[in-house]
Amino acid sequence: MLIAKGRSSNQCLIEESLKVLECILFDVSKHIEEQEKVTEDGVRKTAIEGAGGDKDVEQNIYNSLLYTLEPFPLINDCFNESLVLASYSLYERIVKRIALSNSIVDSEKDVKKGYFKTEDFIKSIKEHSPFDPQIDRMIEEVKKAKAVRNECSHGEYKGFNKIELSKIKELLDKIKIILLGINSAVEEKNSQTKSE
Repeated sequence: MLIAKGRSSNQCLIEESLKVLECILFDVSKHIEEQEKVTEDGVRKTAIEGAGGDKDVEQNIYNSLLYTLEPFPLINDCFNESLVLASYSLYERIVKRIALSNSIVDSEKDVKKGYFKTEDFIKSIKEHSPFDPQIDRMIEEVKKAKAVRNECSHGEYKGFNKIELSKIKELLDKIKIILLGINSAVEEKNSQTKSE
């Protein structure tokens, strides 16, 4: 992790980690889409070549090969669901890091005993360093991802959730604003305390 002048290690961690998730989001999604198109083009080409000009035979060959396209929607849904899980887990881990690295919570032993959940860390951070009320609203919105994460991790499996890429991008944007906002509030409070 490169720490640029004027950026704290937590700020760098937040920005770089979310940049990685955004790259994964767009690069892997694009790759899945491209592979589906290549496969569909191959099915179409095989049908045309095998039909000898007969449109009914071409359609029959095409229909008989459509099964090769079936995995792509599932792969896409699995990937999108996994990215929501990864995004929310990253959010939880960085909130915990902000609280621990700034000595906002008393001890890691209490954390290991399970006394602290993400909401507890956020409450402790807010008591230490009040942050913008807009961040509170975003925290409530990001909790929806926790519900999806809990359903995926602990609920009965009923198939992969269908989650649009735009919703994942929106989630990542909100997580970034929240994490940078609370980290900035903590750093500002710490610098005021040091200067007093």
